Amino acid sequence: MSLGDVIEMCVAANVKLSVIDERLDVKAPAGALTPELVANLKAHKAELMAWLATQAETRTEVDNTIKPAPLQDDYPLSSNQLRLWFIEQAEQSGTVYNIPSQMRLVGALDENALKRAIQLTVERHEILRTLYQVRGDQTRQVILPQVEVPFIYHDLSTQRADVAAQRSELLQQAFAFKFDLARDISIRATLIKESEQTFTLAFLVHHIAADAWSIGLITKEILAHYANFVGAGKQSPEVAGLHYKDYTYWQHERMHEYGADSPAMQFWQNYLAGSSGYLAISTDLPRKASMALPAGIIEQPMDQASYDALRQFCADHGVSMFVTLEFVYSLVLSLYAGTHDVAVGFPVANRIHKELEEVVGYFSNTLVVRNQIDYEQSFLASLSQAKCDVAEILSHQSMPFDLLVEQLAIPRVQDAHPLFQHSFVLQEKVENISAQQHDIAVELQTPDTNAAKFDLMLQFGEVGAQMMCSWEYDQRLFRPETVAAMKENFDFLLRQLMAEPHQPLKQVVNVCQAQQRAYTRFIGQHVERDHTSLIIDRIDQWAHETPDADALADNRGTVSYAQLSHQSDQLAILLIEQGLSVGERVGICLPRSTDFMIWVCAVLKAGLAYVPIDTGYPDERISSVIASAQPSAMIMSAERMQCCEGVSSAMRILDSEQIISTLSGSSEVVNKPLILTQRRQSIGPQEIAYLIFTSGTTGKPKGVSVSHGALLNLAENQKQIFSVSTASKMISFSSVSFDISVADWAWALAHGASLYLCDEAVKSDPVALSECLERQRITHINVTPSVLSLIDSQRHYAFEAMTVGGEAPSSNVMRKWCTQYPVFNTYGPTESAVYMLYARITDASRIYLDTTFDNVAVYVLNQQLMPVPQGCVGEVFIGGASLASGYFNNPAETQQKFISIPALHDGPLYRTGDLVKLNEQGQLIFQGRCDDQVKIRGNRLEIREVESCLESHVLVSEAVVVKKESANGMEYLLALINPAESSDGDVAAELSEYLSEQLPSYMVPSQFLLLDDWPVNQNGKTDRKALAQLEITFTPVAYVPPRGDVDLHLQGIWAALLECQPEDISINANFYALNGNSILMMKMLSMLKQAFSITVTLRDIIDAKSLAELSDTIQLLQNYSVAKEEIESGEFEMEGDI
Repeated sequence: MSLGDVIEMCVAANVKLSVIDERLDVKAPAGALTPELVANLKAHKAELMAWLATQAETRTEVDNTIKPAPLQDDYPLSSNQLRLWFIEQAEQSGTVYNIPSQMRLVGALDENALKRAIQLTVERHEILRTLYQVRGDQTRQVILPQVEVPFIYHDLSTQRADVAAQRSELLQQAFAFKFDLARDISIRATLIKESEQTFTLAFLVHHIAADAWSIGLITKEILAHYANFVGAGKQSPEVAGLHYKDYTYWQHERMHEYGADSPAMQFWQNYLAGSSGYLAISTDLPRKASMALPAGIIEQPMDQASYDALRQFCADHGVSMFVTLEFVYSLVLSLYAGTHDVAVGFPVANRIHKELEEVVGYFSNTLVVRNQIDYEQSFLASLSQAKCDVAEILSHQSMPFDLLVEQLAIPRVQDAHPLFQHSFVLQEKVENISAQQHDIAVELQTPDTNAAKFDLMLQFGEVGAQMMCSWEYDQRLFRPETVAAMKENFDFLLRQLMAEPHQPLKQVVNVCQAQQRAYTRFIGQHVERDHTSLIIDRIDQWAHETPDADALADNRGTVSYAQLSHQSDQLAILLIEQGLSVGERVGICLPRSTDFMIWVCAVLKAGLAYVPIDTGYPDERISSVIASAQPSAMIMSAERMQCCEGVSSAMRILDSEQIISTLSGSSEVVNKPLILTQRRQSIGPQEIAYLIFTSGTTGKPKGVSVSHGALLNLAENQKQIFSVSTASKMISFSSVSFDISVADWAWALAHGASLYLCDEAVKSDPVALSECLERQRITHINVTPSVLSLIDSQRHYAFEAMTVGGEAPSSNVMRKWCTQYPVFNTYGPTESAVYMLYARITDASRIYLDTTFDNVAVYVLNQQLMPVPQGCVGEVFIGGASLASGYFNNPAETQQKFISIPALHDGPLYRTGDLVKLNEQGQLIFQGRCDDQVKIRGNRLEIREVESCLESHVLVSEAVVVKKESANGMEYLLALINPAESSDGDVAAELSEYLSEQLPSYMVPSQFLLLDDWPVNQNGKTDRKALAQLEITFTPVAYVPPRGDVDLHLQGIWAALLECQPEDISINANFYALNGNSILMMKMLSMLKQAFSITVTLRDIIDAKSLAELSDTIQLLQNYSVAKEEIESGEFEMEGDI
């Protein structure tokens, strides 16, 4: 047995150890010194004496005798009281810190004697007649010499109505009383007479005057006094020699023992170093300030077999029930929070002085036990560590919790308990005060109106031969079914761990069988696909079946299926004749148009993989993608060919416009040329169809390789789920480099439908885009929530299916659409062929995912790669036919992200980094990312790529980029800069311009902040957590008022977009600096058009560095518009000779 085991045994048995005259002194209650404990004390005597020497500050404190305080007008508050008083004043906590208690009294009650008993009890305990008043700059205890205890009496014995309901209502009223601590004493009583023989006595005590121990003292004393008054008492309770004020005075004199440099504080600082102070368990309802509700409670006894097994397990392995149950509780919390580091609070009576045992007051303290769970360890090894930790903690139990919070300065989450949010209580023997008092049967009852002080509290108490278990939860955060599932998993885990205590936790910890069934809905149905008919074959099939039907259209005209088949055949032959072999890559850098799509079909027919590159990207980005993709050929316009400078001379550069112009425009279906027939035989479902580049962790983009088979599985599921037919008409307006563009053409061309390719000018103008959708009678649309928010929902569209994906949609956006049209929330990373999870959304208040595509499997796993419990957050893993083949030319990252878990799935699984919550309905709720990859307005980016680009600038030493949300709910990137050197110029503008030349616009931060004090952690590394938690307040631009009507109108438009007051916006203010972004800029376009009757371009807004500059641009455009109208009307007059 280890030293920690011995100490824990002593603490559990209330054995006191000390060193006196260089010998070990032992004081213990009768029967506590068992032969086993004595033997261990002797065996570890030297170690115990050495350990006790290190606890000098604790021993000295315990040995200090508490004496009566000198007589004064007022007294200081204890540290516990002071914290509660501050909470009451600052947070208006209502009844959260009321302690209600009630008892059932049956018999011939002497009501007057009961009232006298209560009055006498309060007279004997000063703390119960104490007020808390501000005197000078301090809050002080003021003890009243005499009081009359508020005693409310209700007689329901003559009522005929439902007495039980009336009783319940009266109790709720009694317990809802809001104490005014400066005017009200901290106790009041209510007696309800229900019949001549049945009564309910209710007490309400404020926590500032009592703790749970004190409530027991008060209750026993009232019953004893009552017995004496009715002549049945044996003797009056002894008067305590001390009062609570004596303790507070004594504590106040010794506060220096808890200072920042004290050994006690040093212990806690070391023990909790690195703790986040917040356990991020996903809640059913958002955490926010709101009126406290009665705590929800799920209570039932542990079944006898489990209780007997628990006692036997603890006896066999020399561990206490407290340590065992608390560790399993922490393990459950670990599963639900997805973290190894779990902090749990637990109360201690903190009456380490025997003379305080009969004193009423708020003595109890709160301690924090921190379990850093190692899933490689066994249950027994974990318990051994937990035992040592608990023993160490208990030896430092006198440290006031409020001082700990103050000194540690761990960041707090608003409206969450500091340091921990989940507590654990074990009362090994709950004293049953229920008794017979002179013909009165007394039964203690549990009030149902206690407000939850923590997110969750697990409480065990031994009552007779039973172990009662109670899960108390905050109803503002959790629904009962979530906590019930948590309890189910706790019970299951406890049984499993006790059955296999020597196995590593990761092999034992699992969710209960009932909850494992929830995963079956995310294993898609297996459907055999006809891989002899890939999408490239479908295009030719439709060319035979419906040759004249429109396959493609843009603002220049239409392309029939016959034309698409014929022209793509011609281009495919050209590519093959260039010597390109199956599997080689061809880059396509063209605007979104029918030409682009003809080339896509041609590349696929030639057995090649197409690499789409957005022409709107900066030259640097285009060059970077080309260098990474290593294409054998590039198809592009002449004006972008400079991006190919410096690449391999073997790469062919093809001028699209020149080649397309030479194509035959035949619309007749001809026999397939032999060269294509032969090539088709070499194209299997495993061949790569396309290579999409996403943001990479190294600062370089990474290419995702997706096969023909995965593409076919996408298209077949699209048809089945979204009801695609030859009469459907799709639209594509996403960047060609964004994988949604693949979904746009796949569901159209695979099923004989028509695809309209929207040009960039229309896409960038919300009004024009809305008009286009309505005019073109689009039936199917893939759209991100950000773009959807810009589309006019009041128009009459022909939508038959709207898939919303690319980022988590908000209820506000979905609400406008889901009652008018079939709206589907979709999910899927680029690595899973666009999307493969979906849900039909009919109620915008509930945004979720609930169904998987055929031939796709989805798992939600914890850090140990095990399924998470329902109600838990875990990472999404994807397997099946939609999975990408990996990352091009990047085996290391492919191996890291595409992993094998044979116990779960036959084949690779892609770990997405996306976090979801599996709720009690078996639905998935998106929770965010578990790495530095984020999505901004539907575009996925790797934070590190932006940081890497910033750090390549001469002015930047280090950069940290974080995703933020503005007051109006818009997401943006904030760049925090550690400057390499001082600069007198506008560094933010310079960095923004620098990034704009190298990265897409969505990757350029909206705001830049230079920090002179760059935080580092204990290892000397950049403290990213501290930077992410910085409260950013930007110094506003000095206010300059509007110069005229245009400034004034523009000020109002900005204020409406930014959700602020117009007078808060100076005409010298920058839109981005005020939390503006590109989405708001697009909204601004239509507002400017309506306000000024002119067309302002997005570039006009971007180029304007201030409101004043944009105003000047608007006035120039207005003047030009007026002049143009005058010229066209013939009213323009020119002075001078011609």
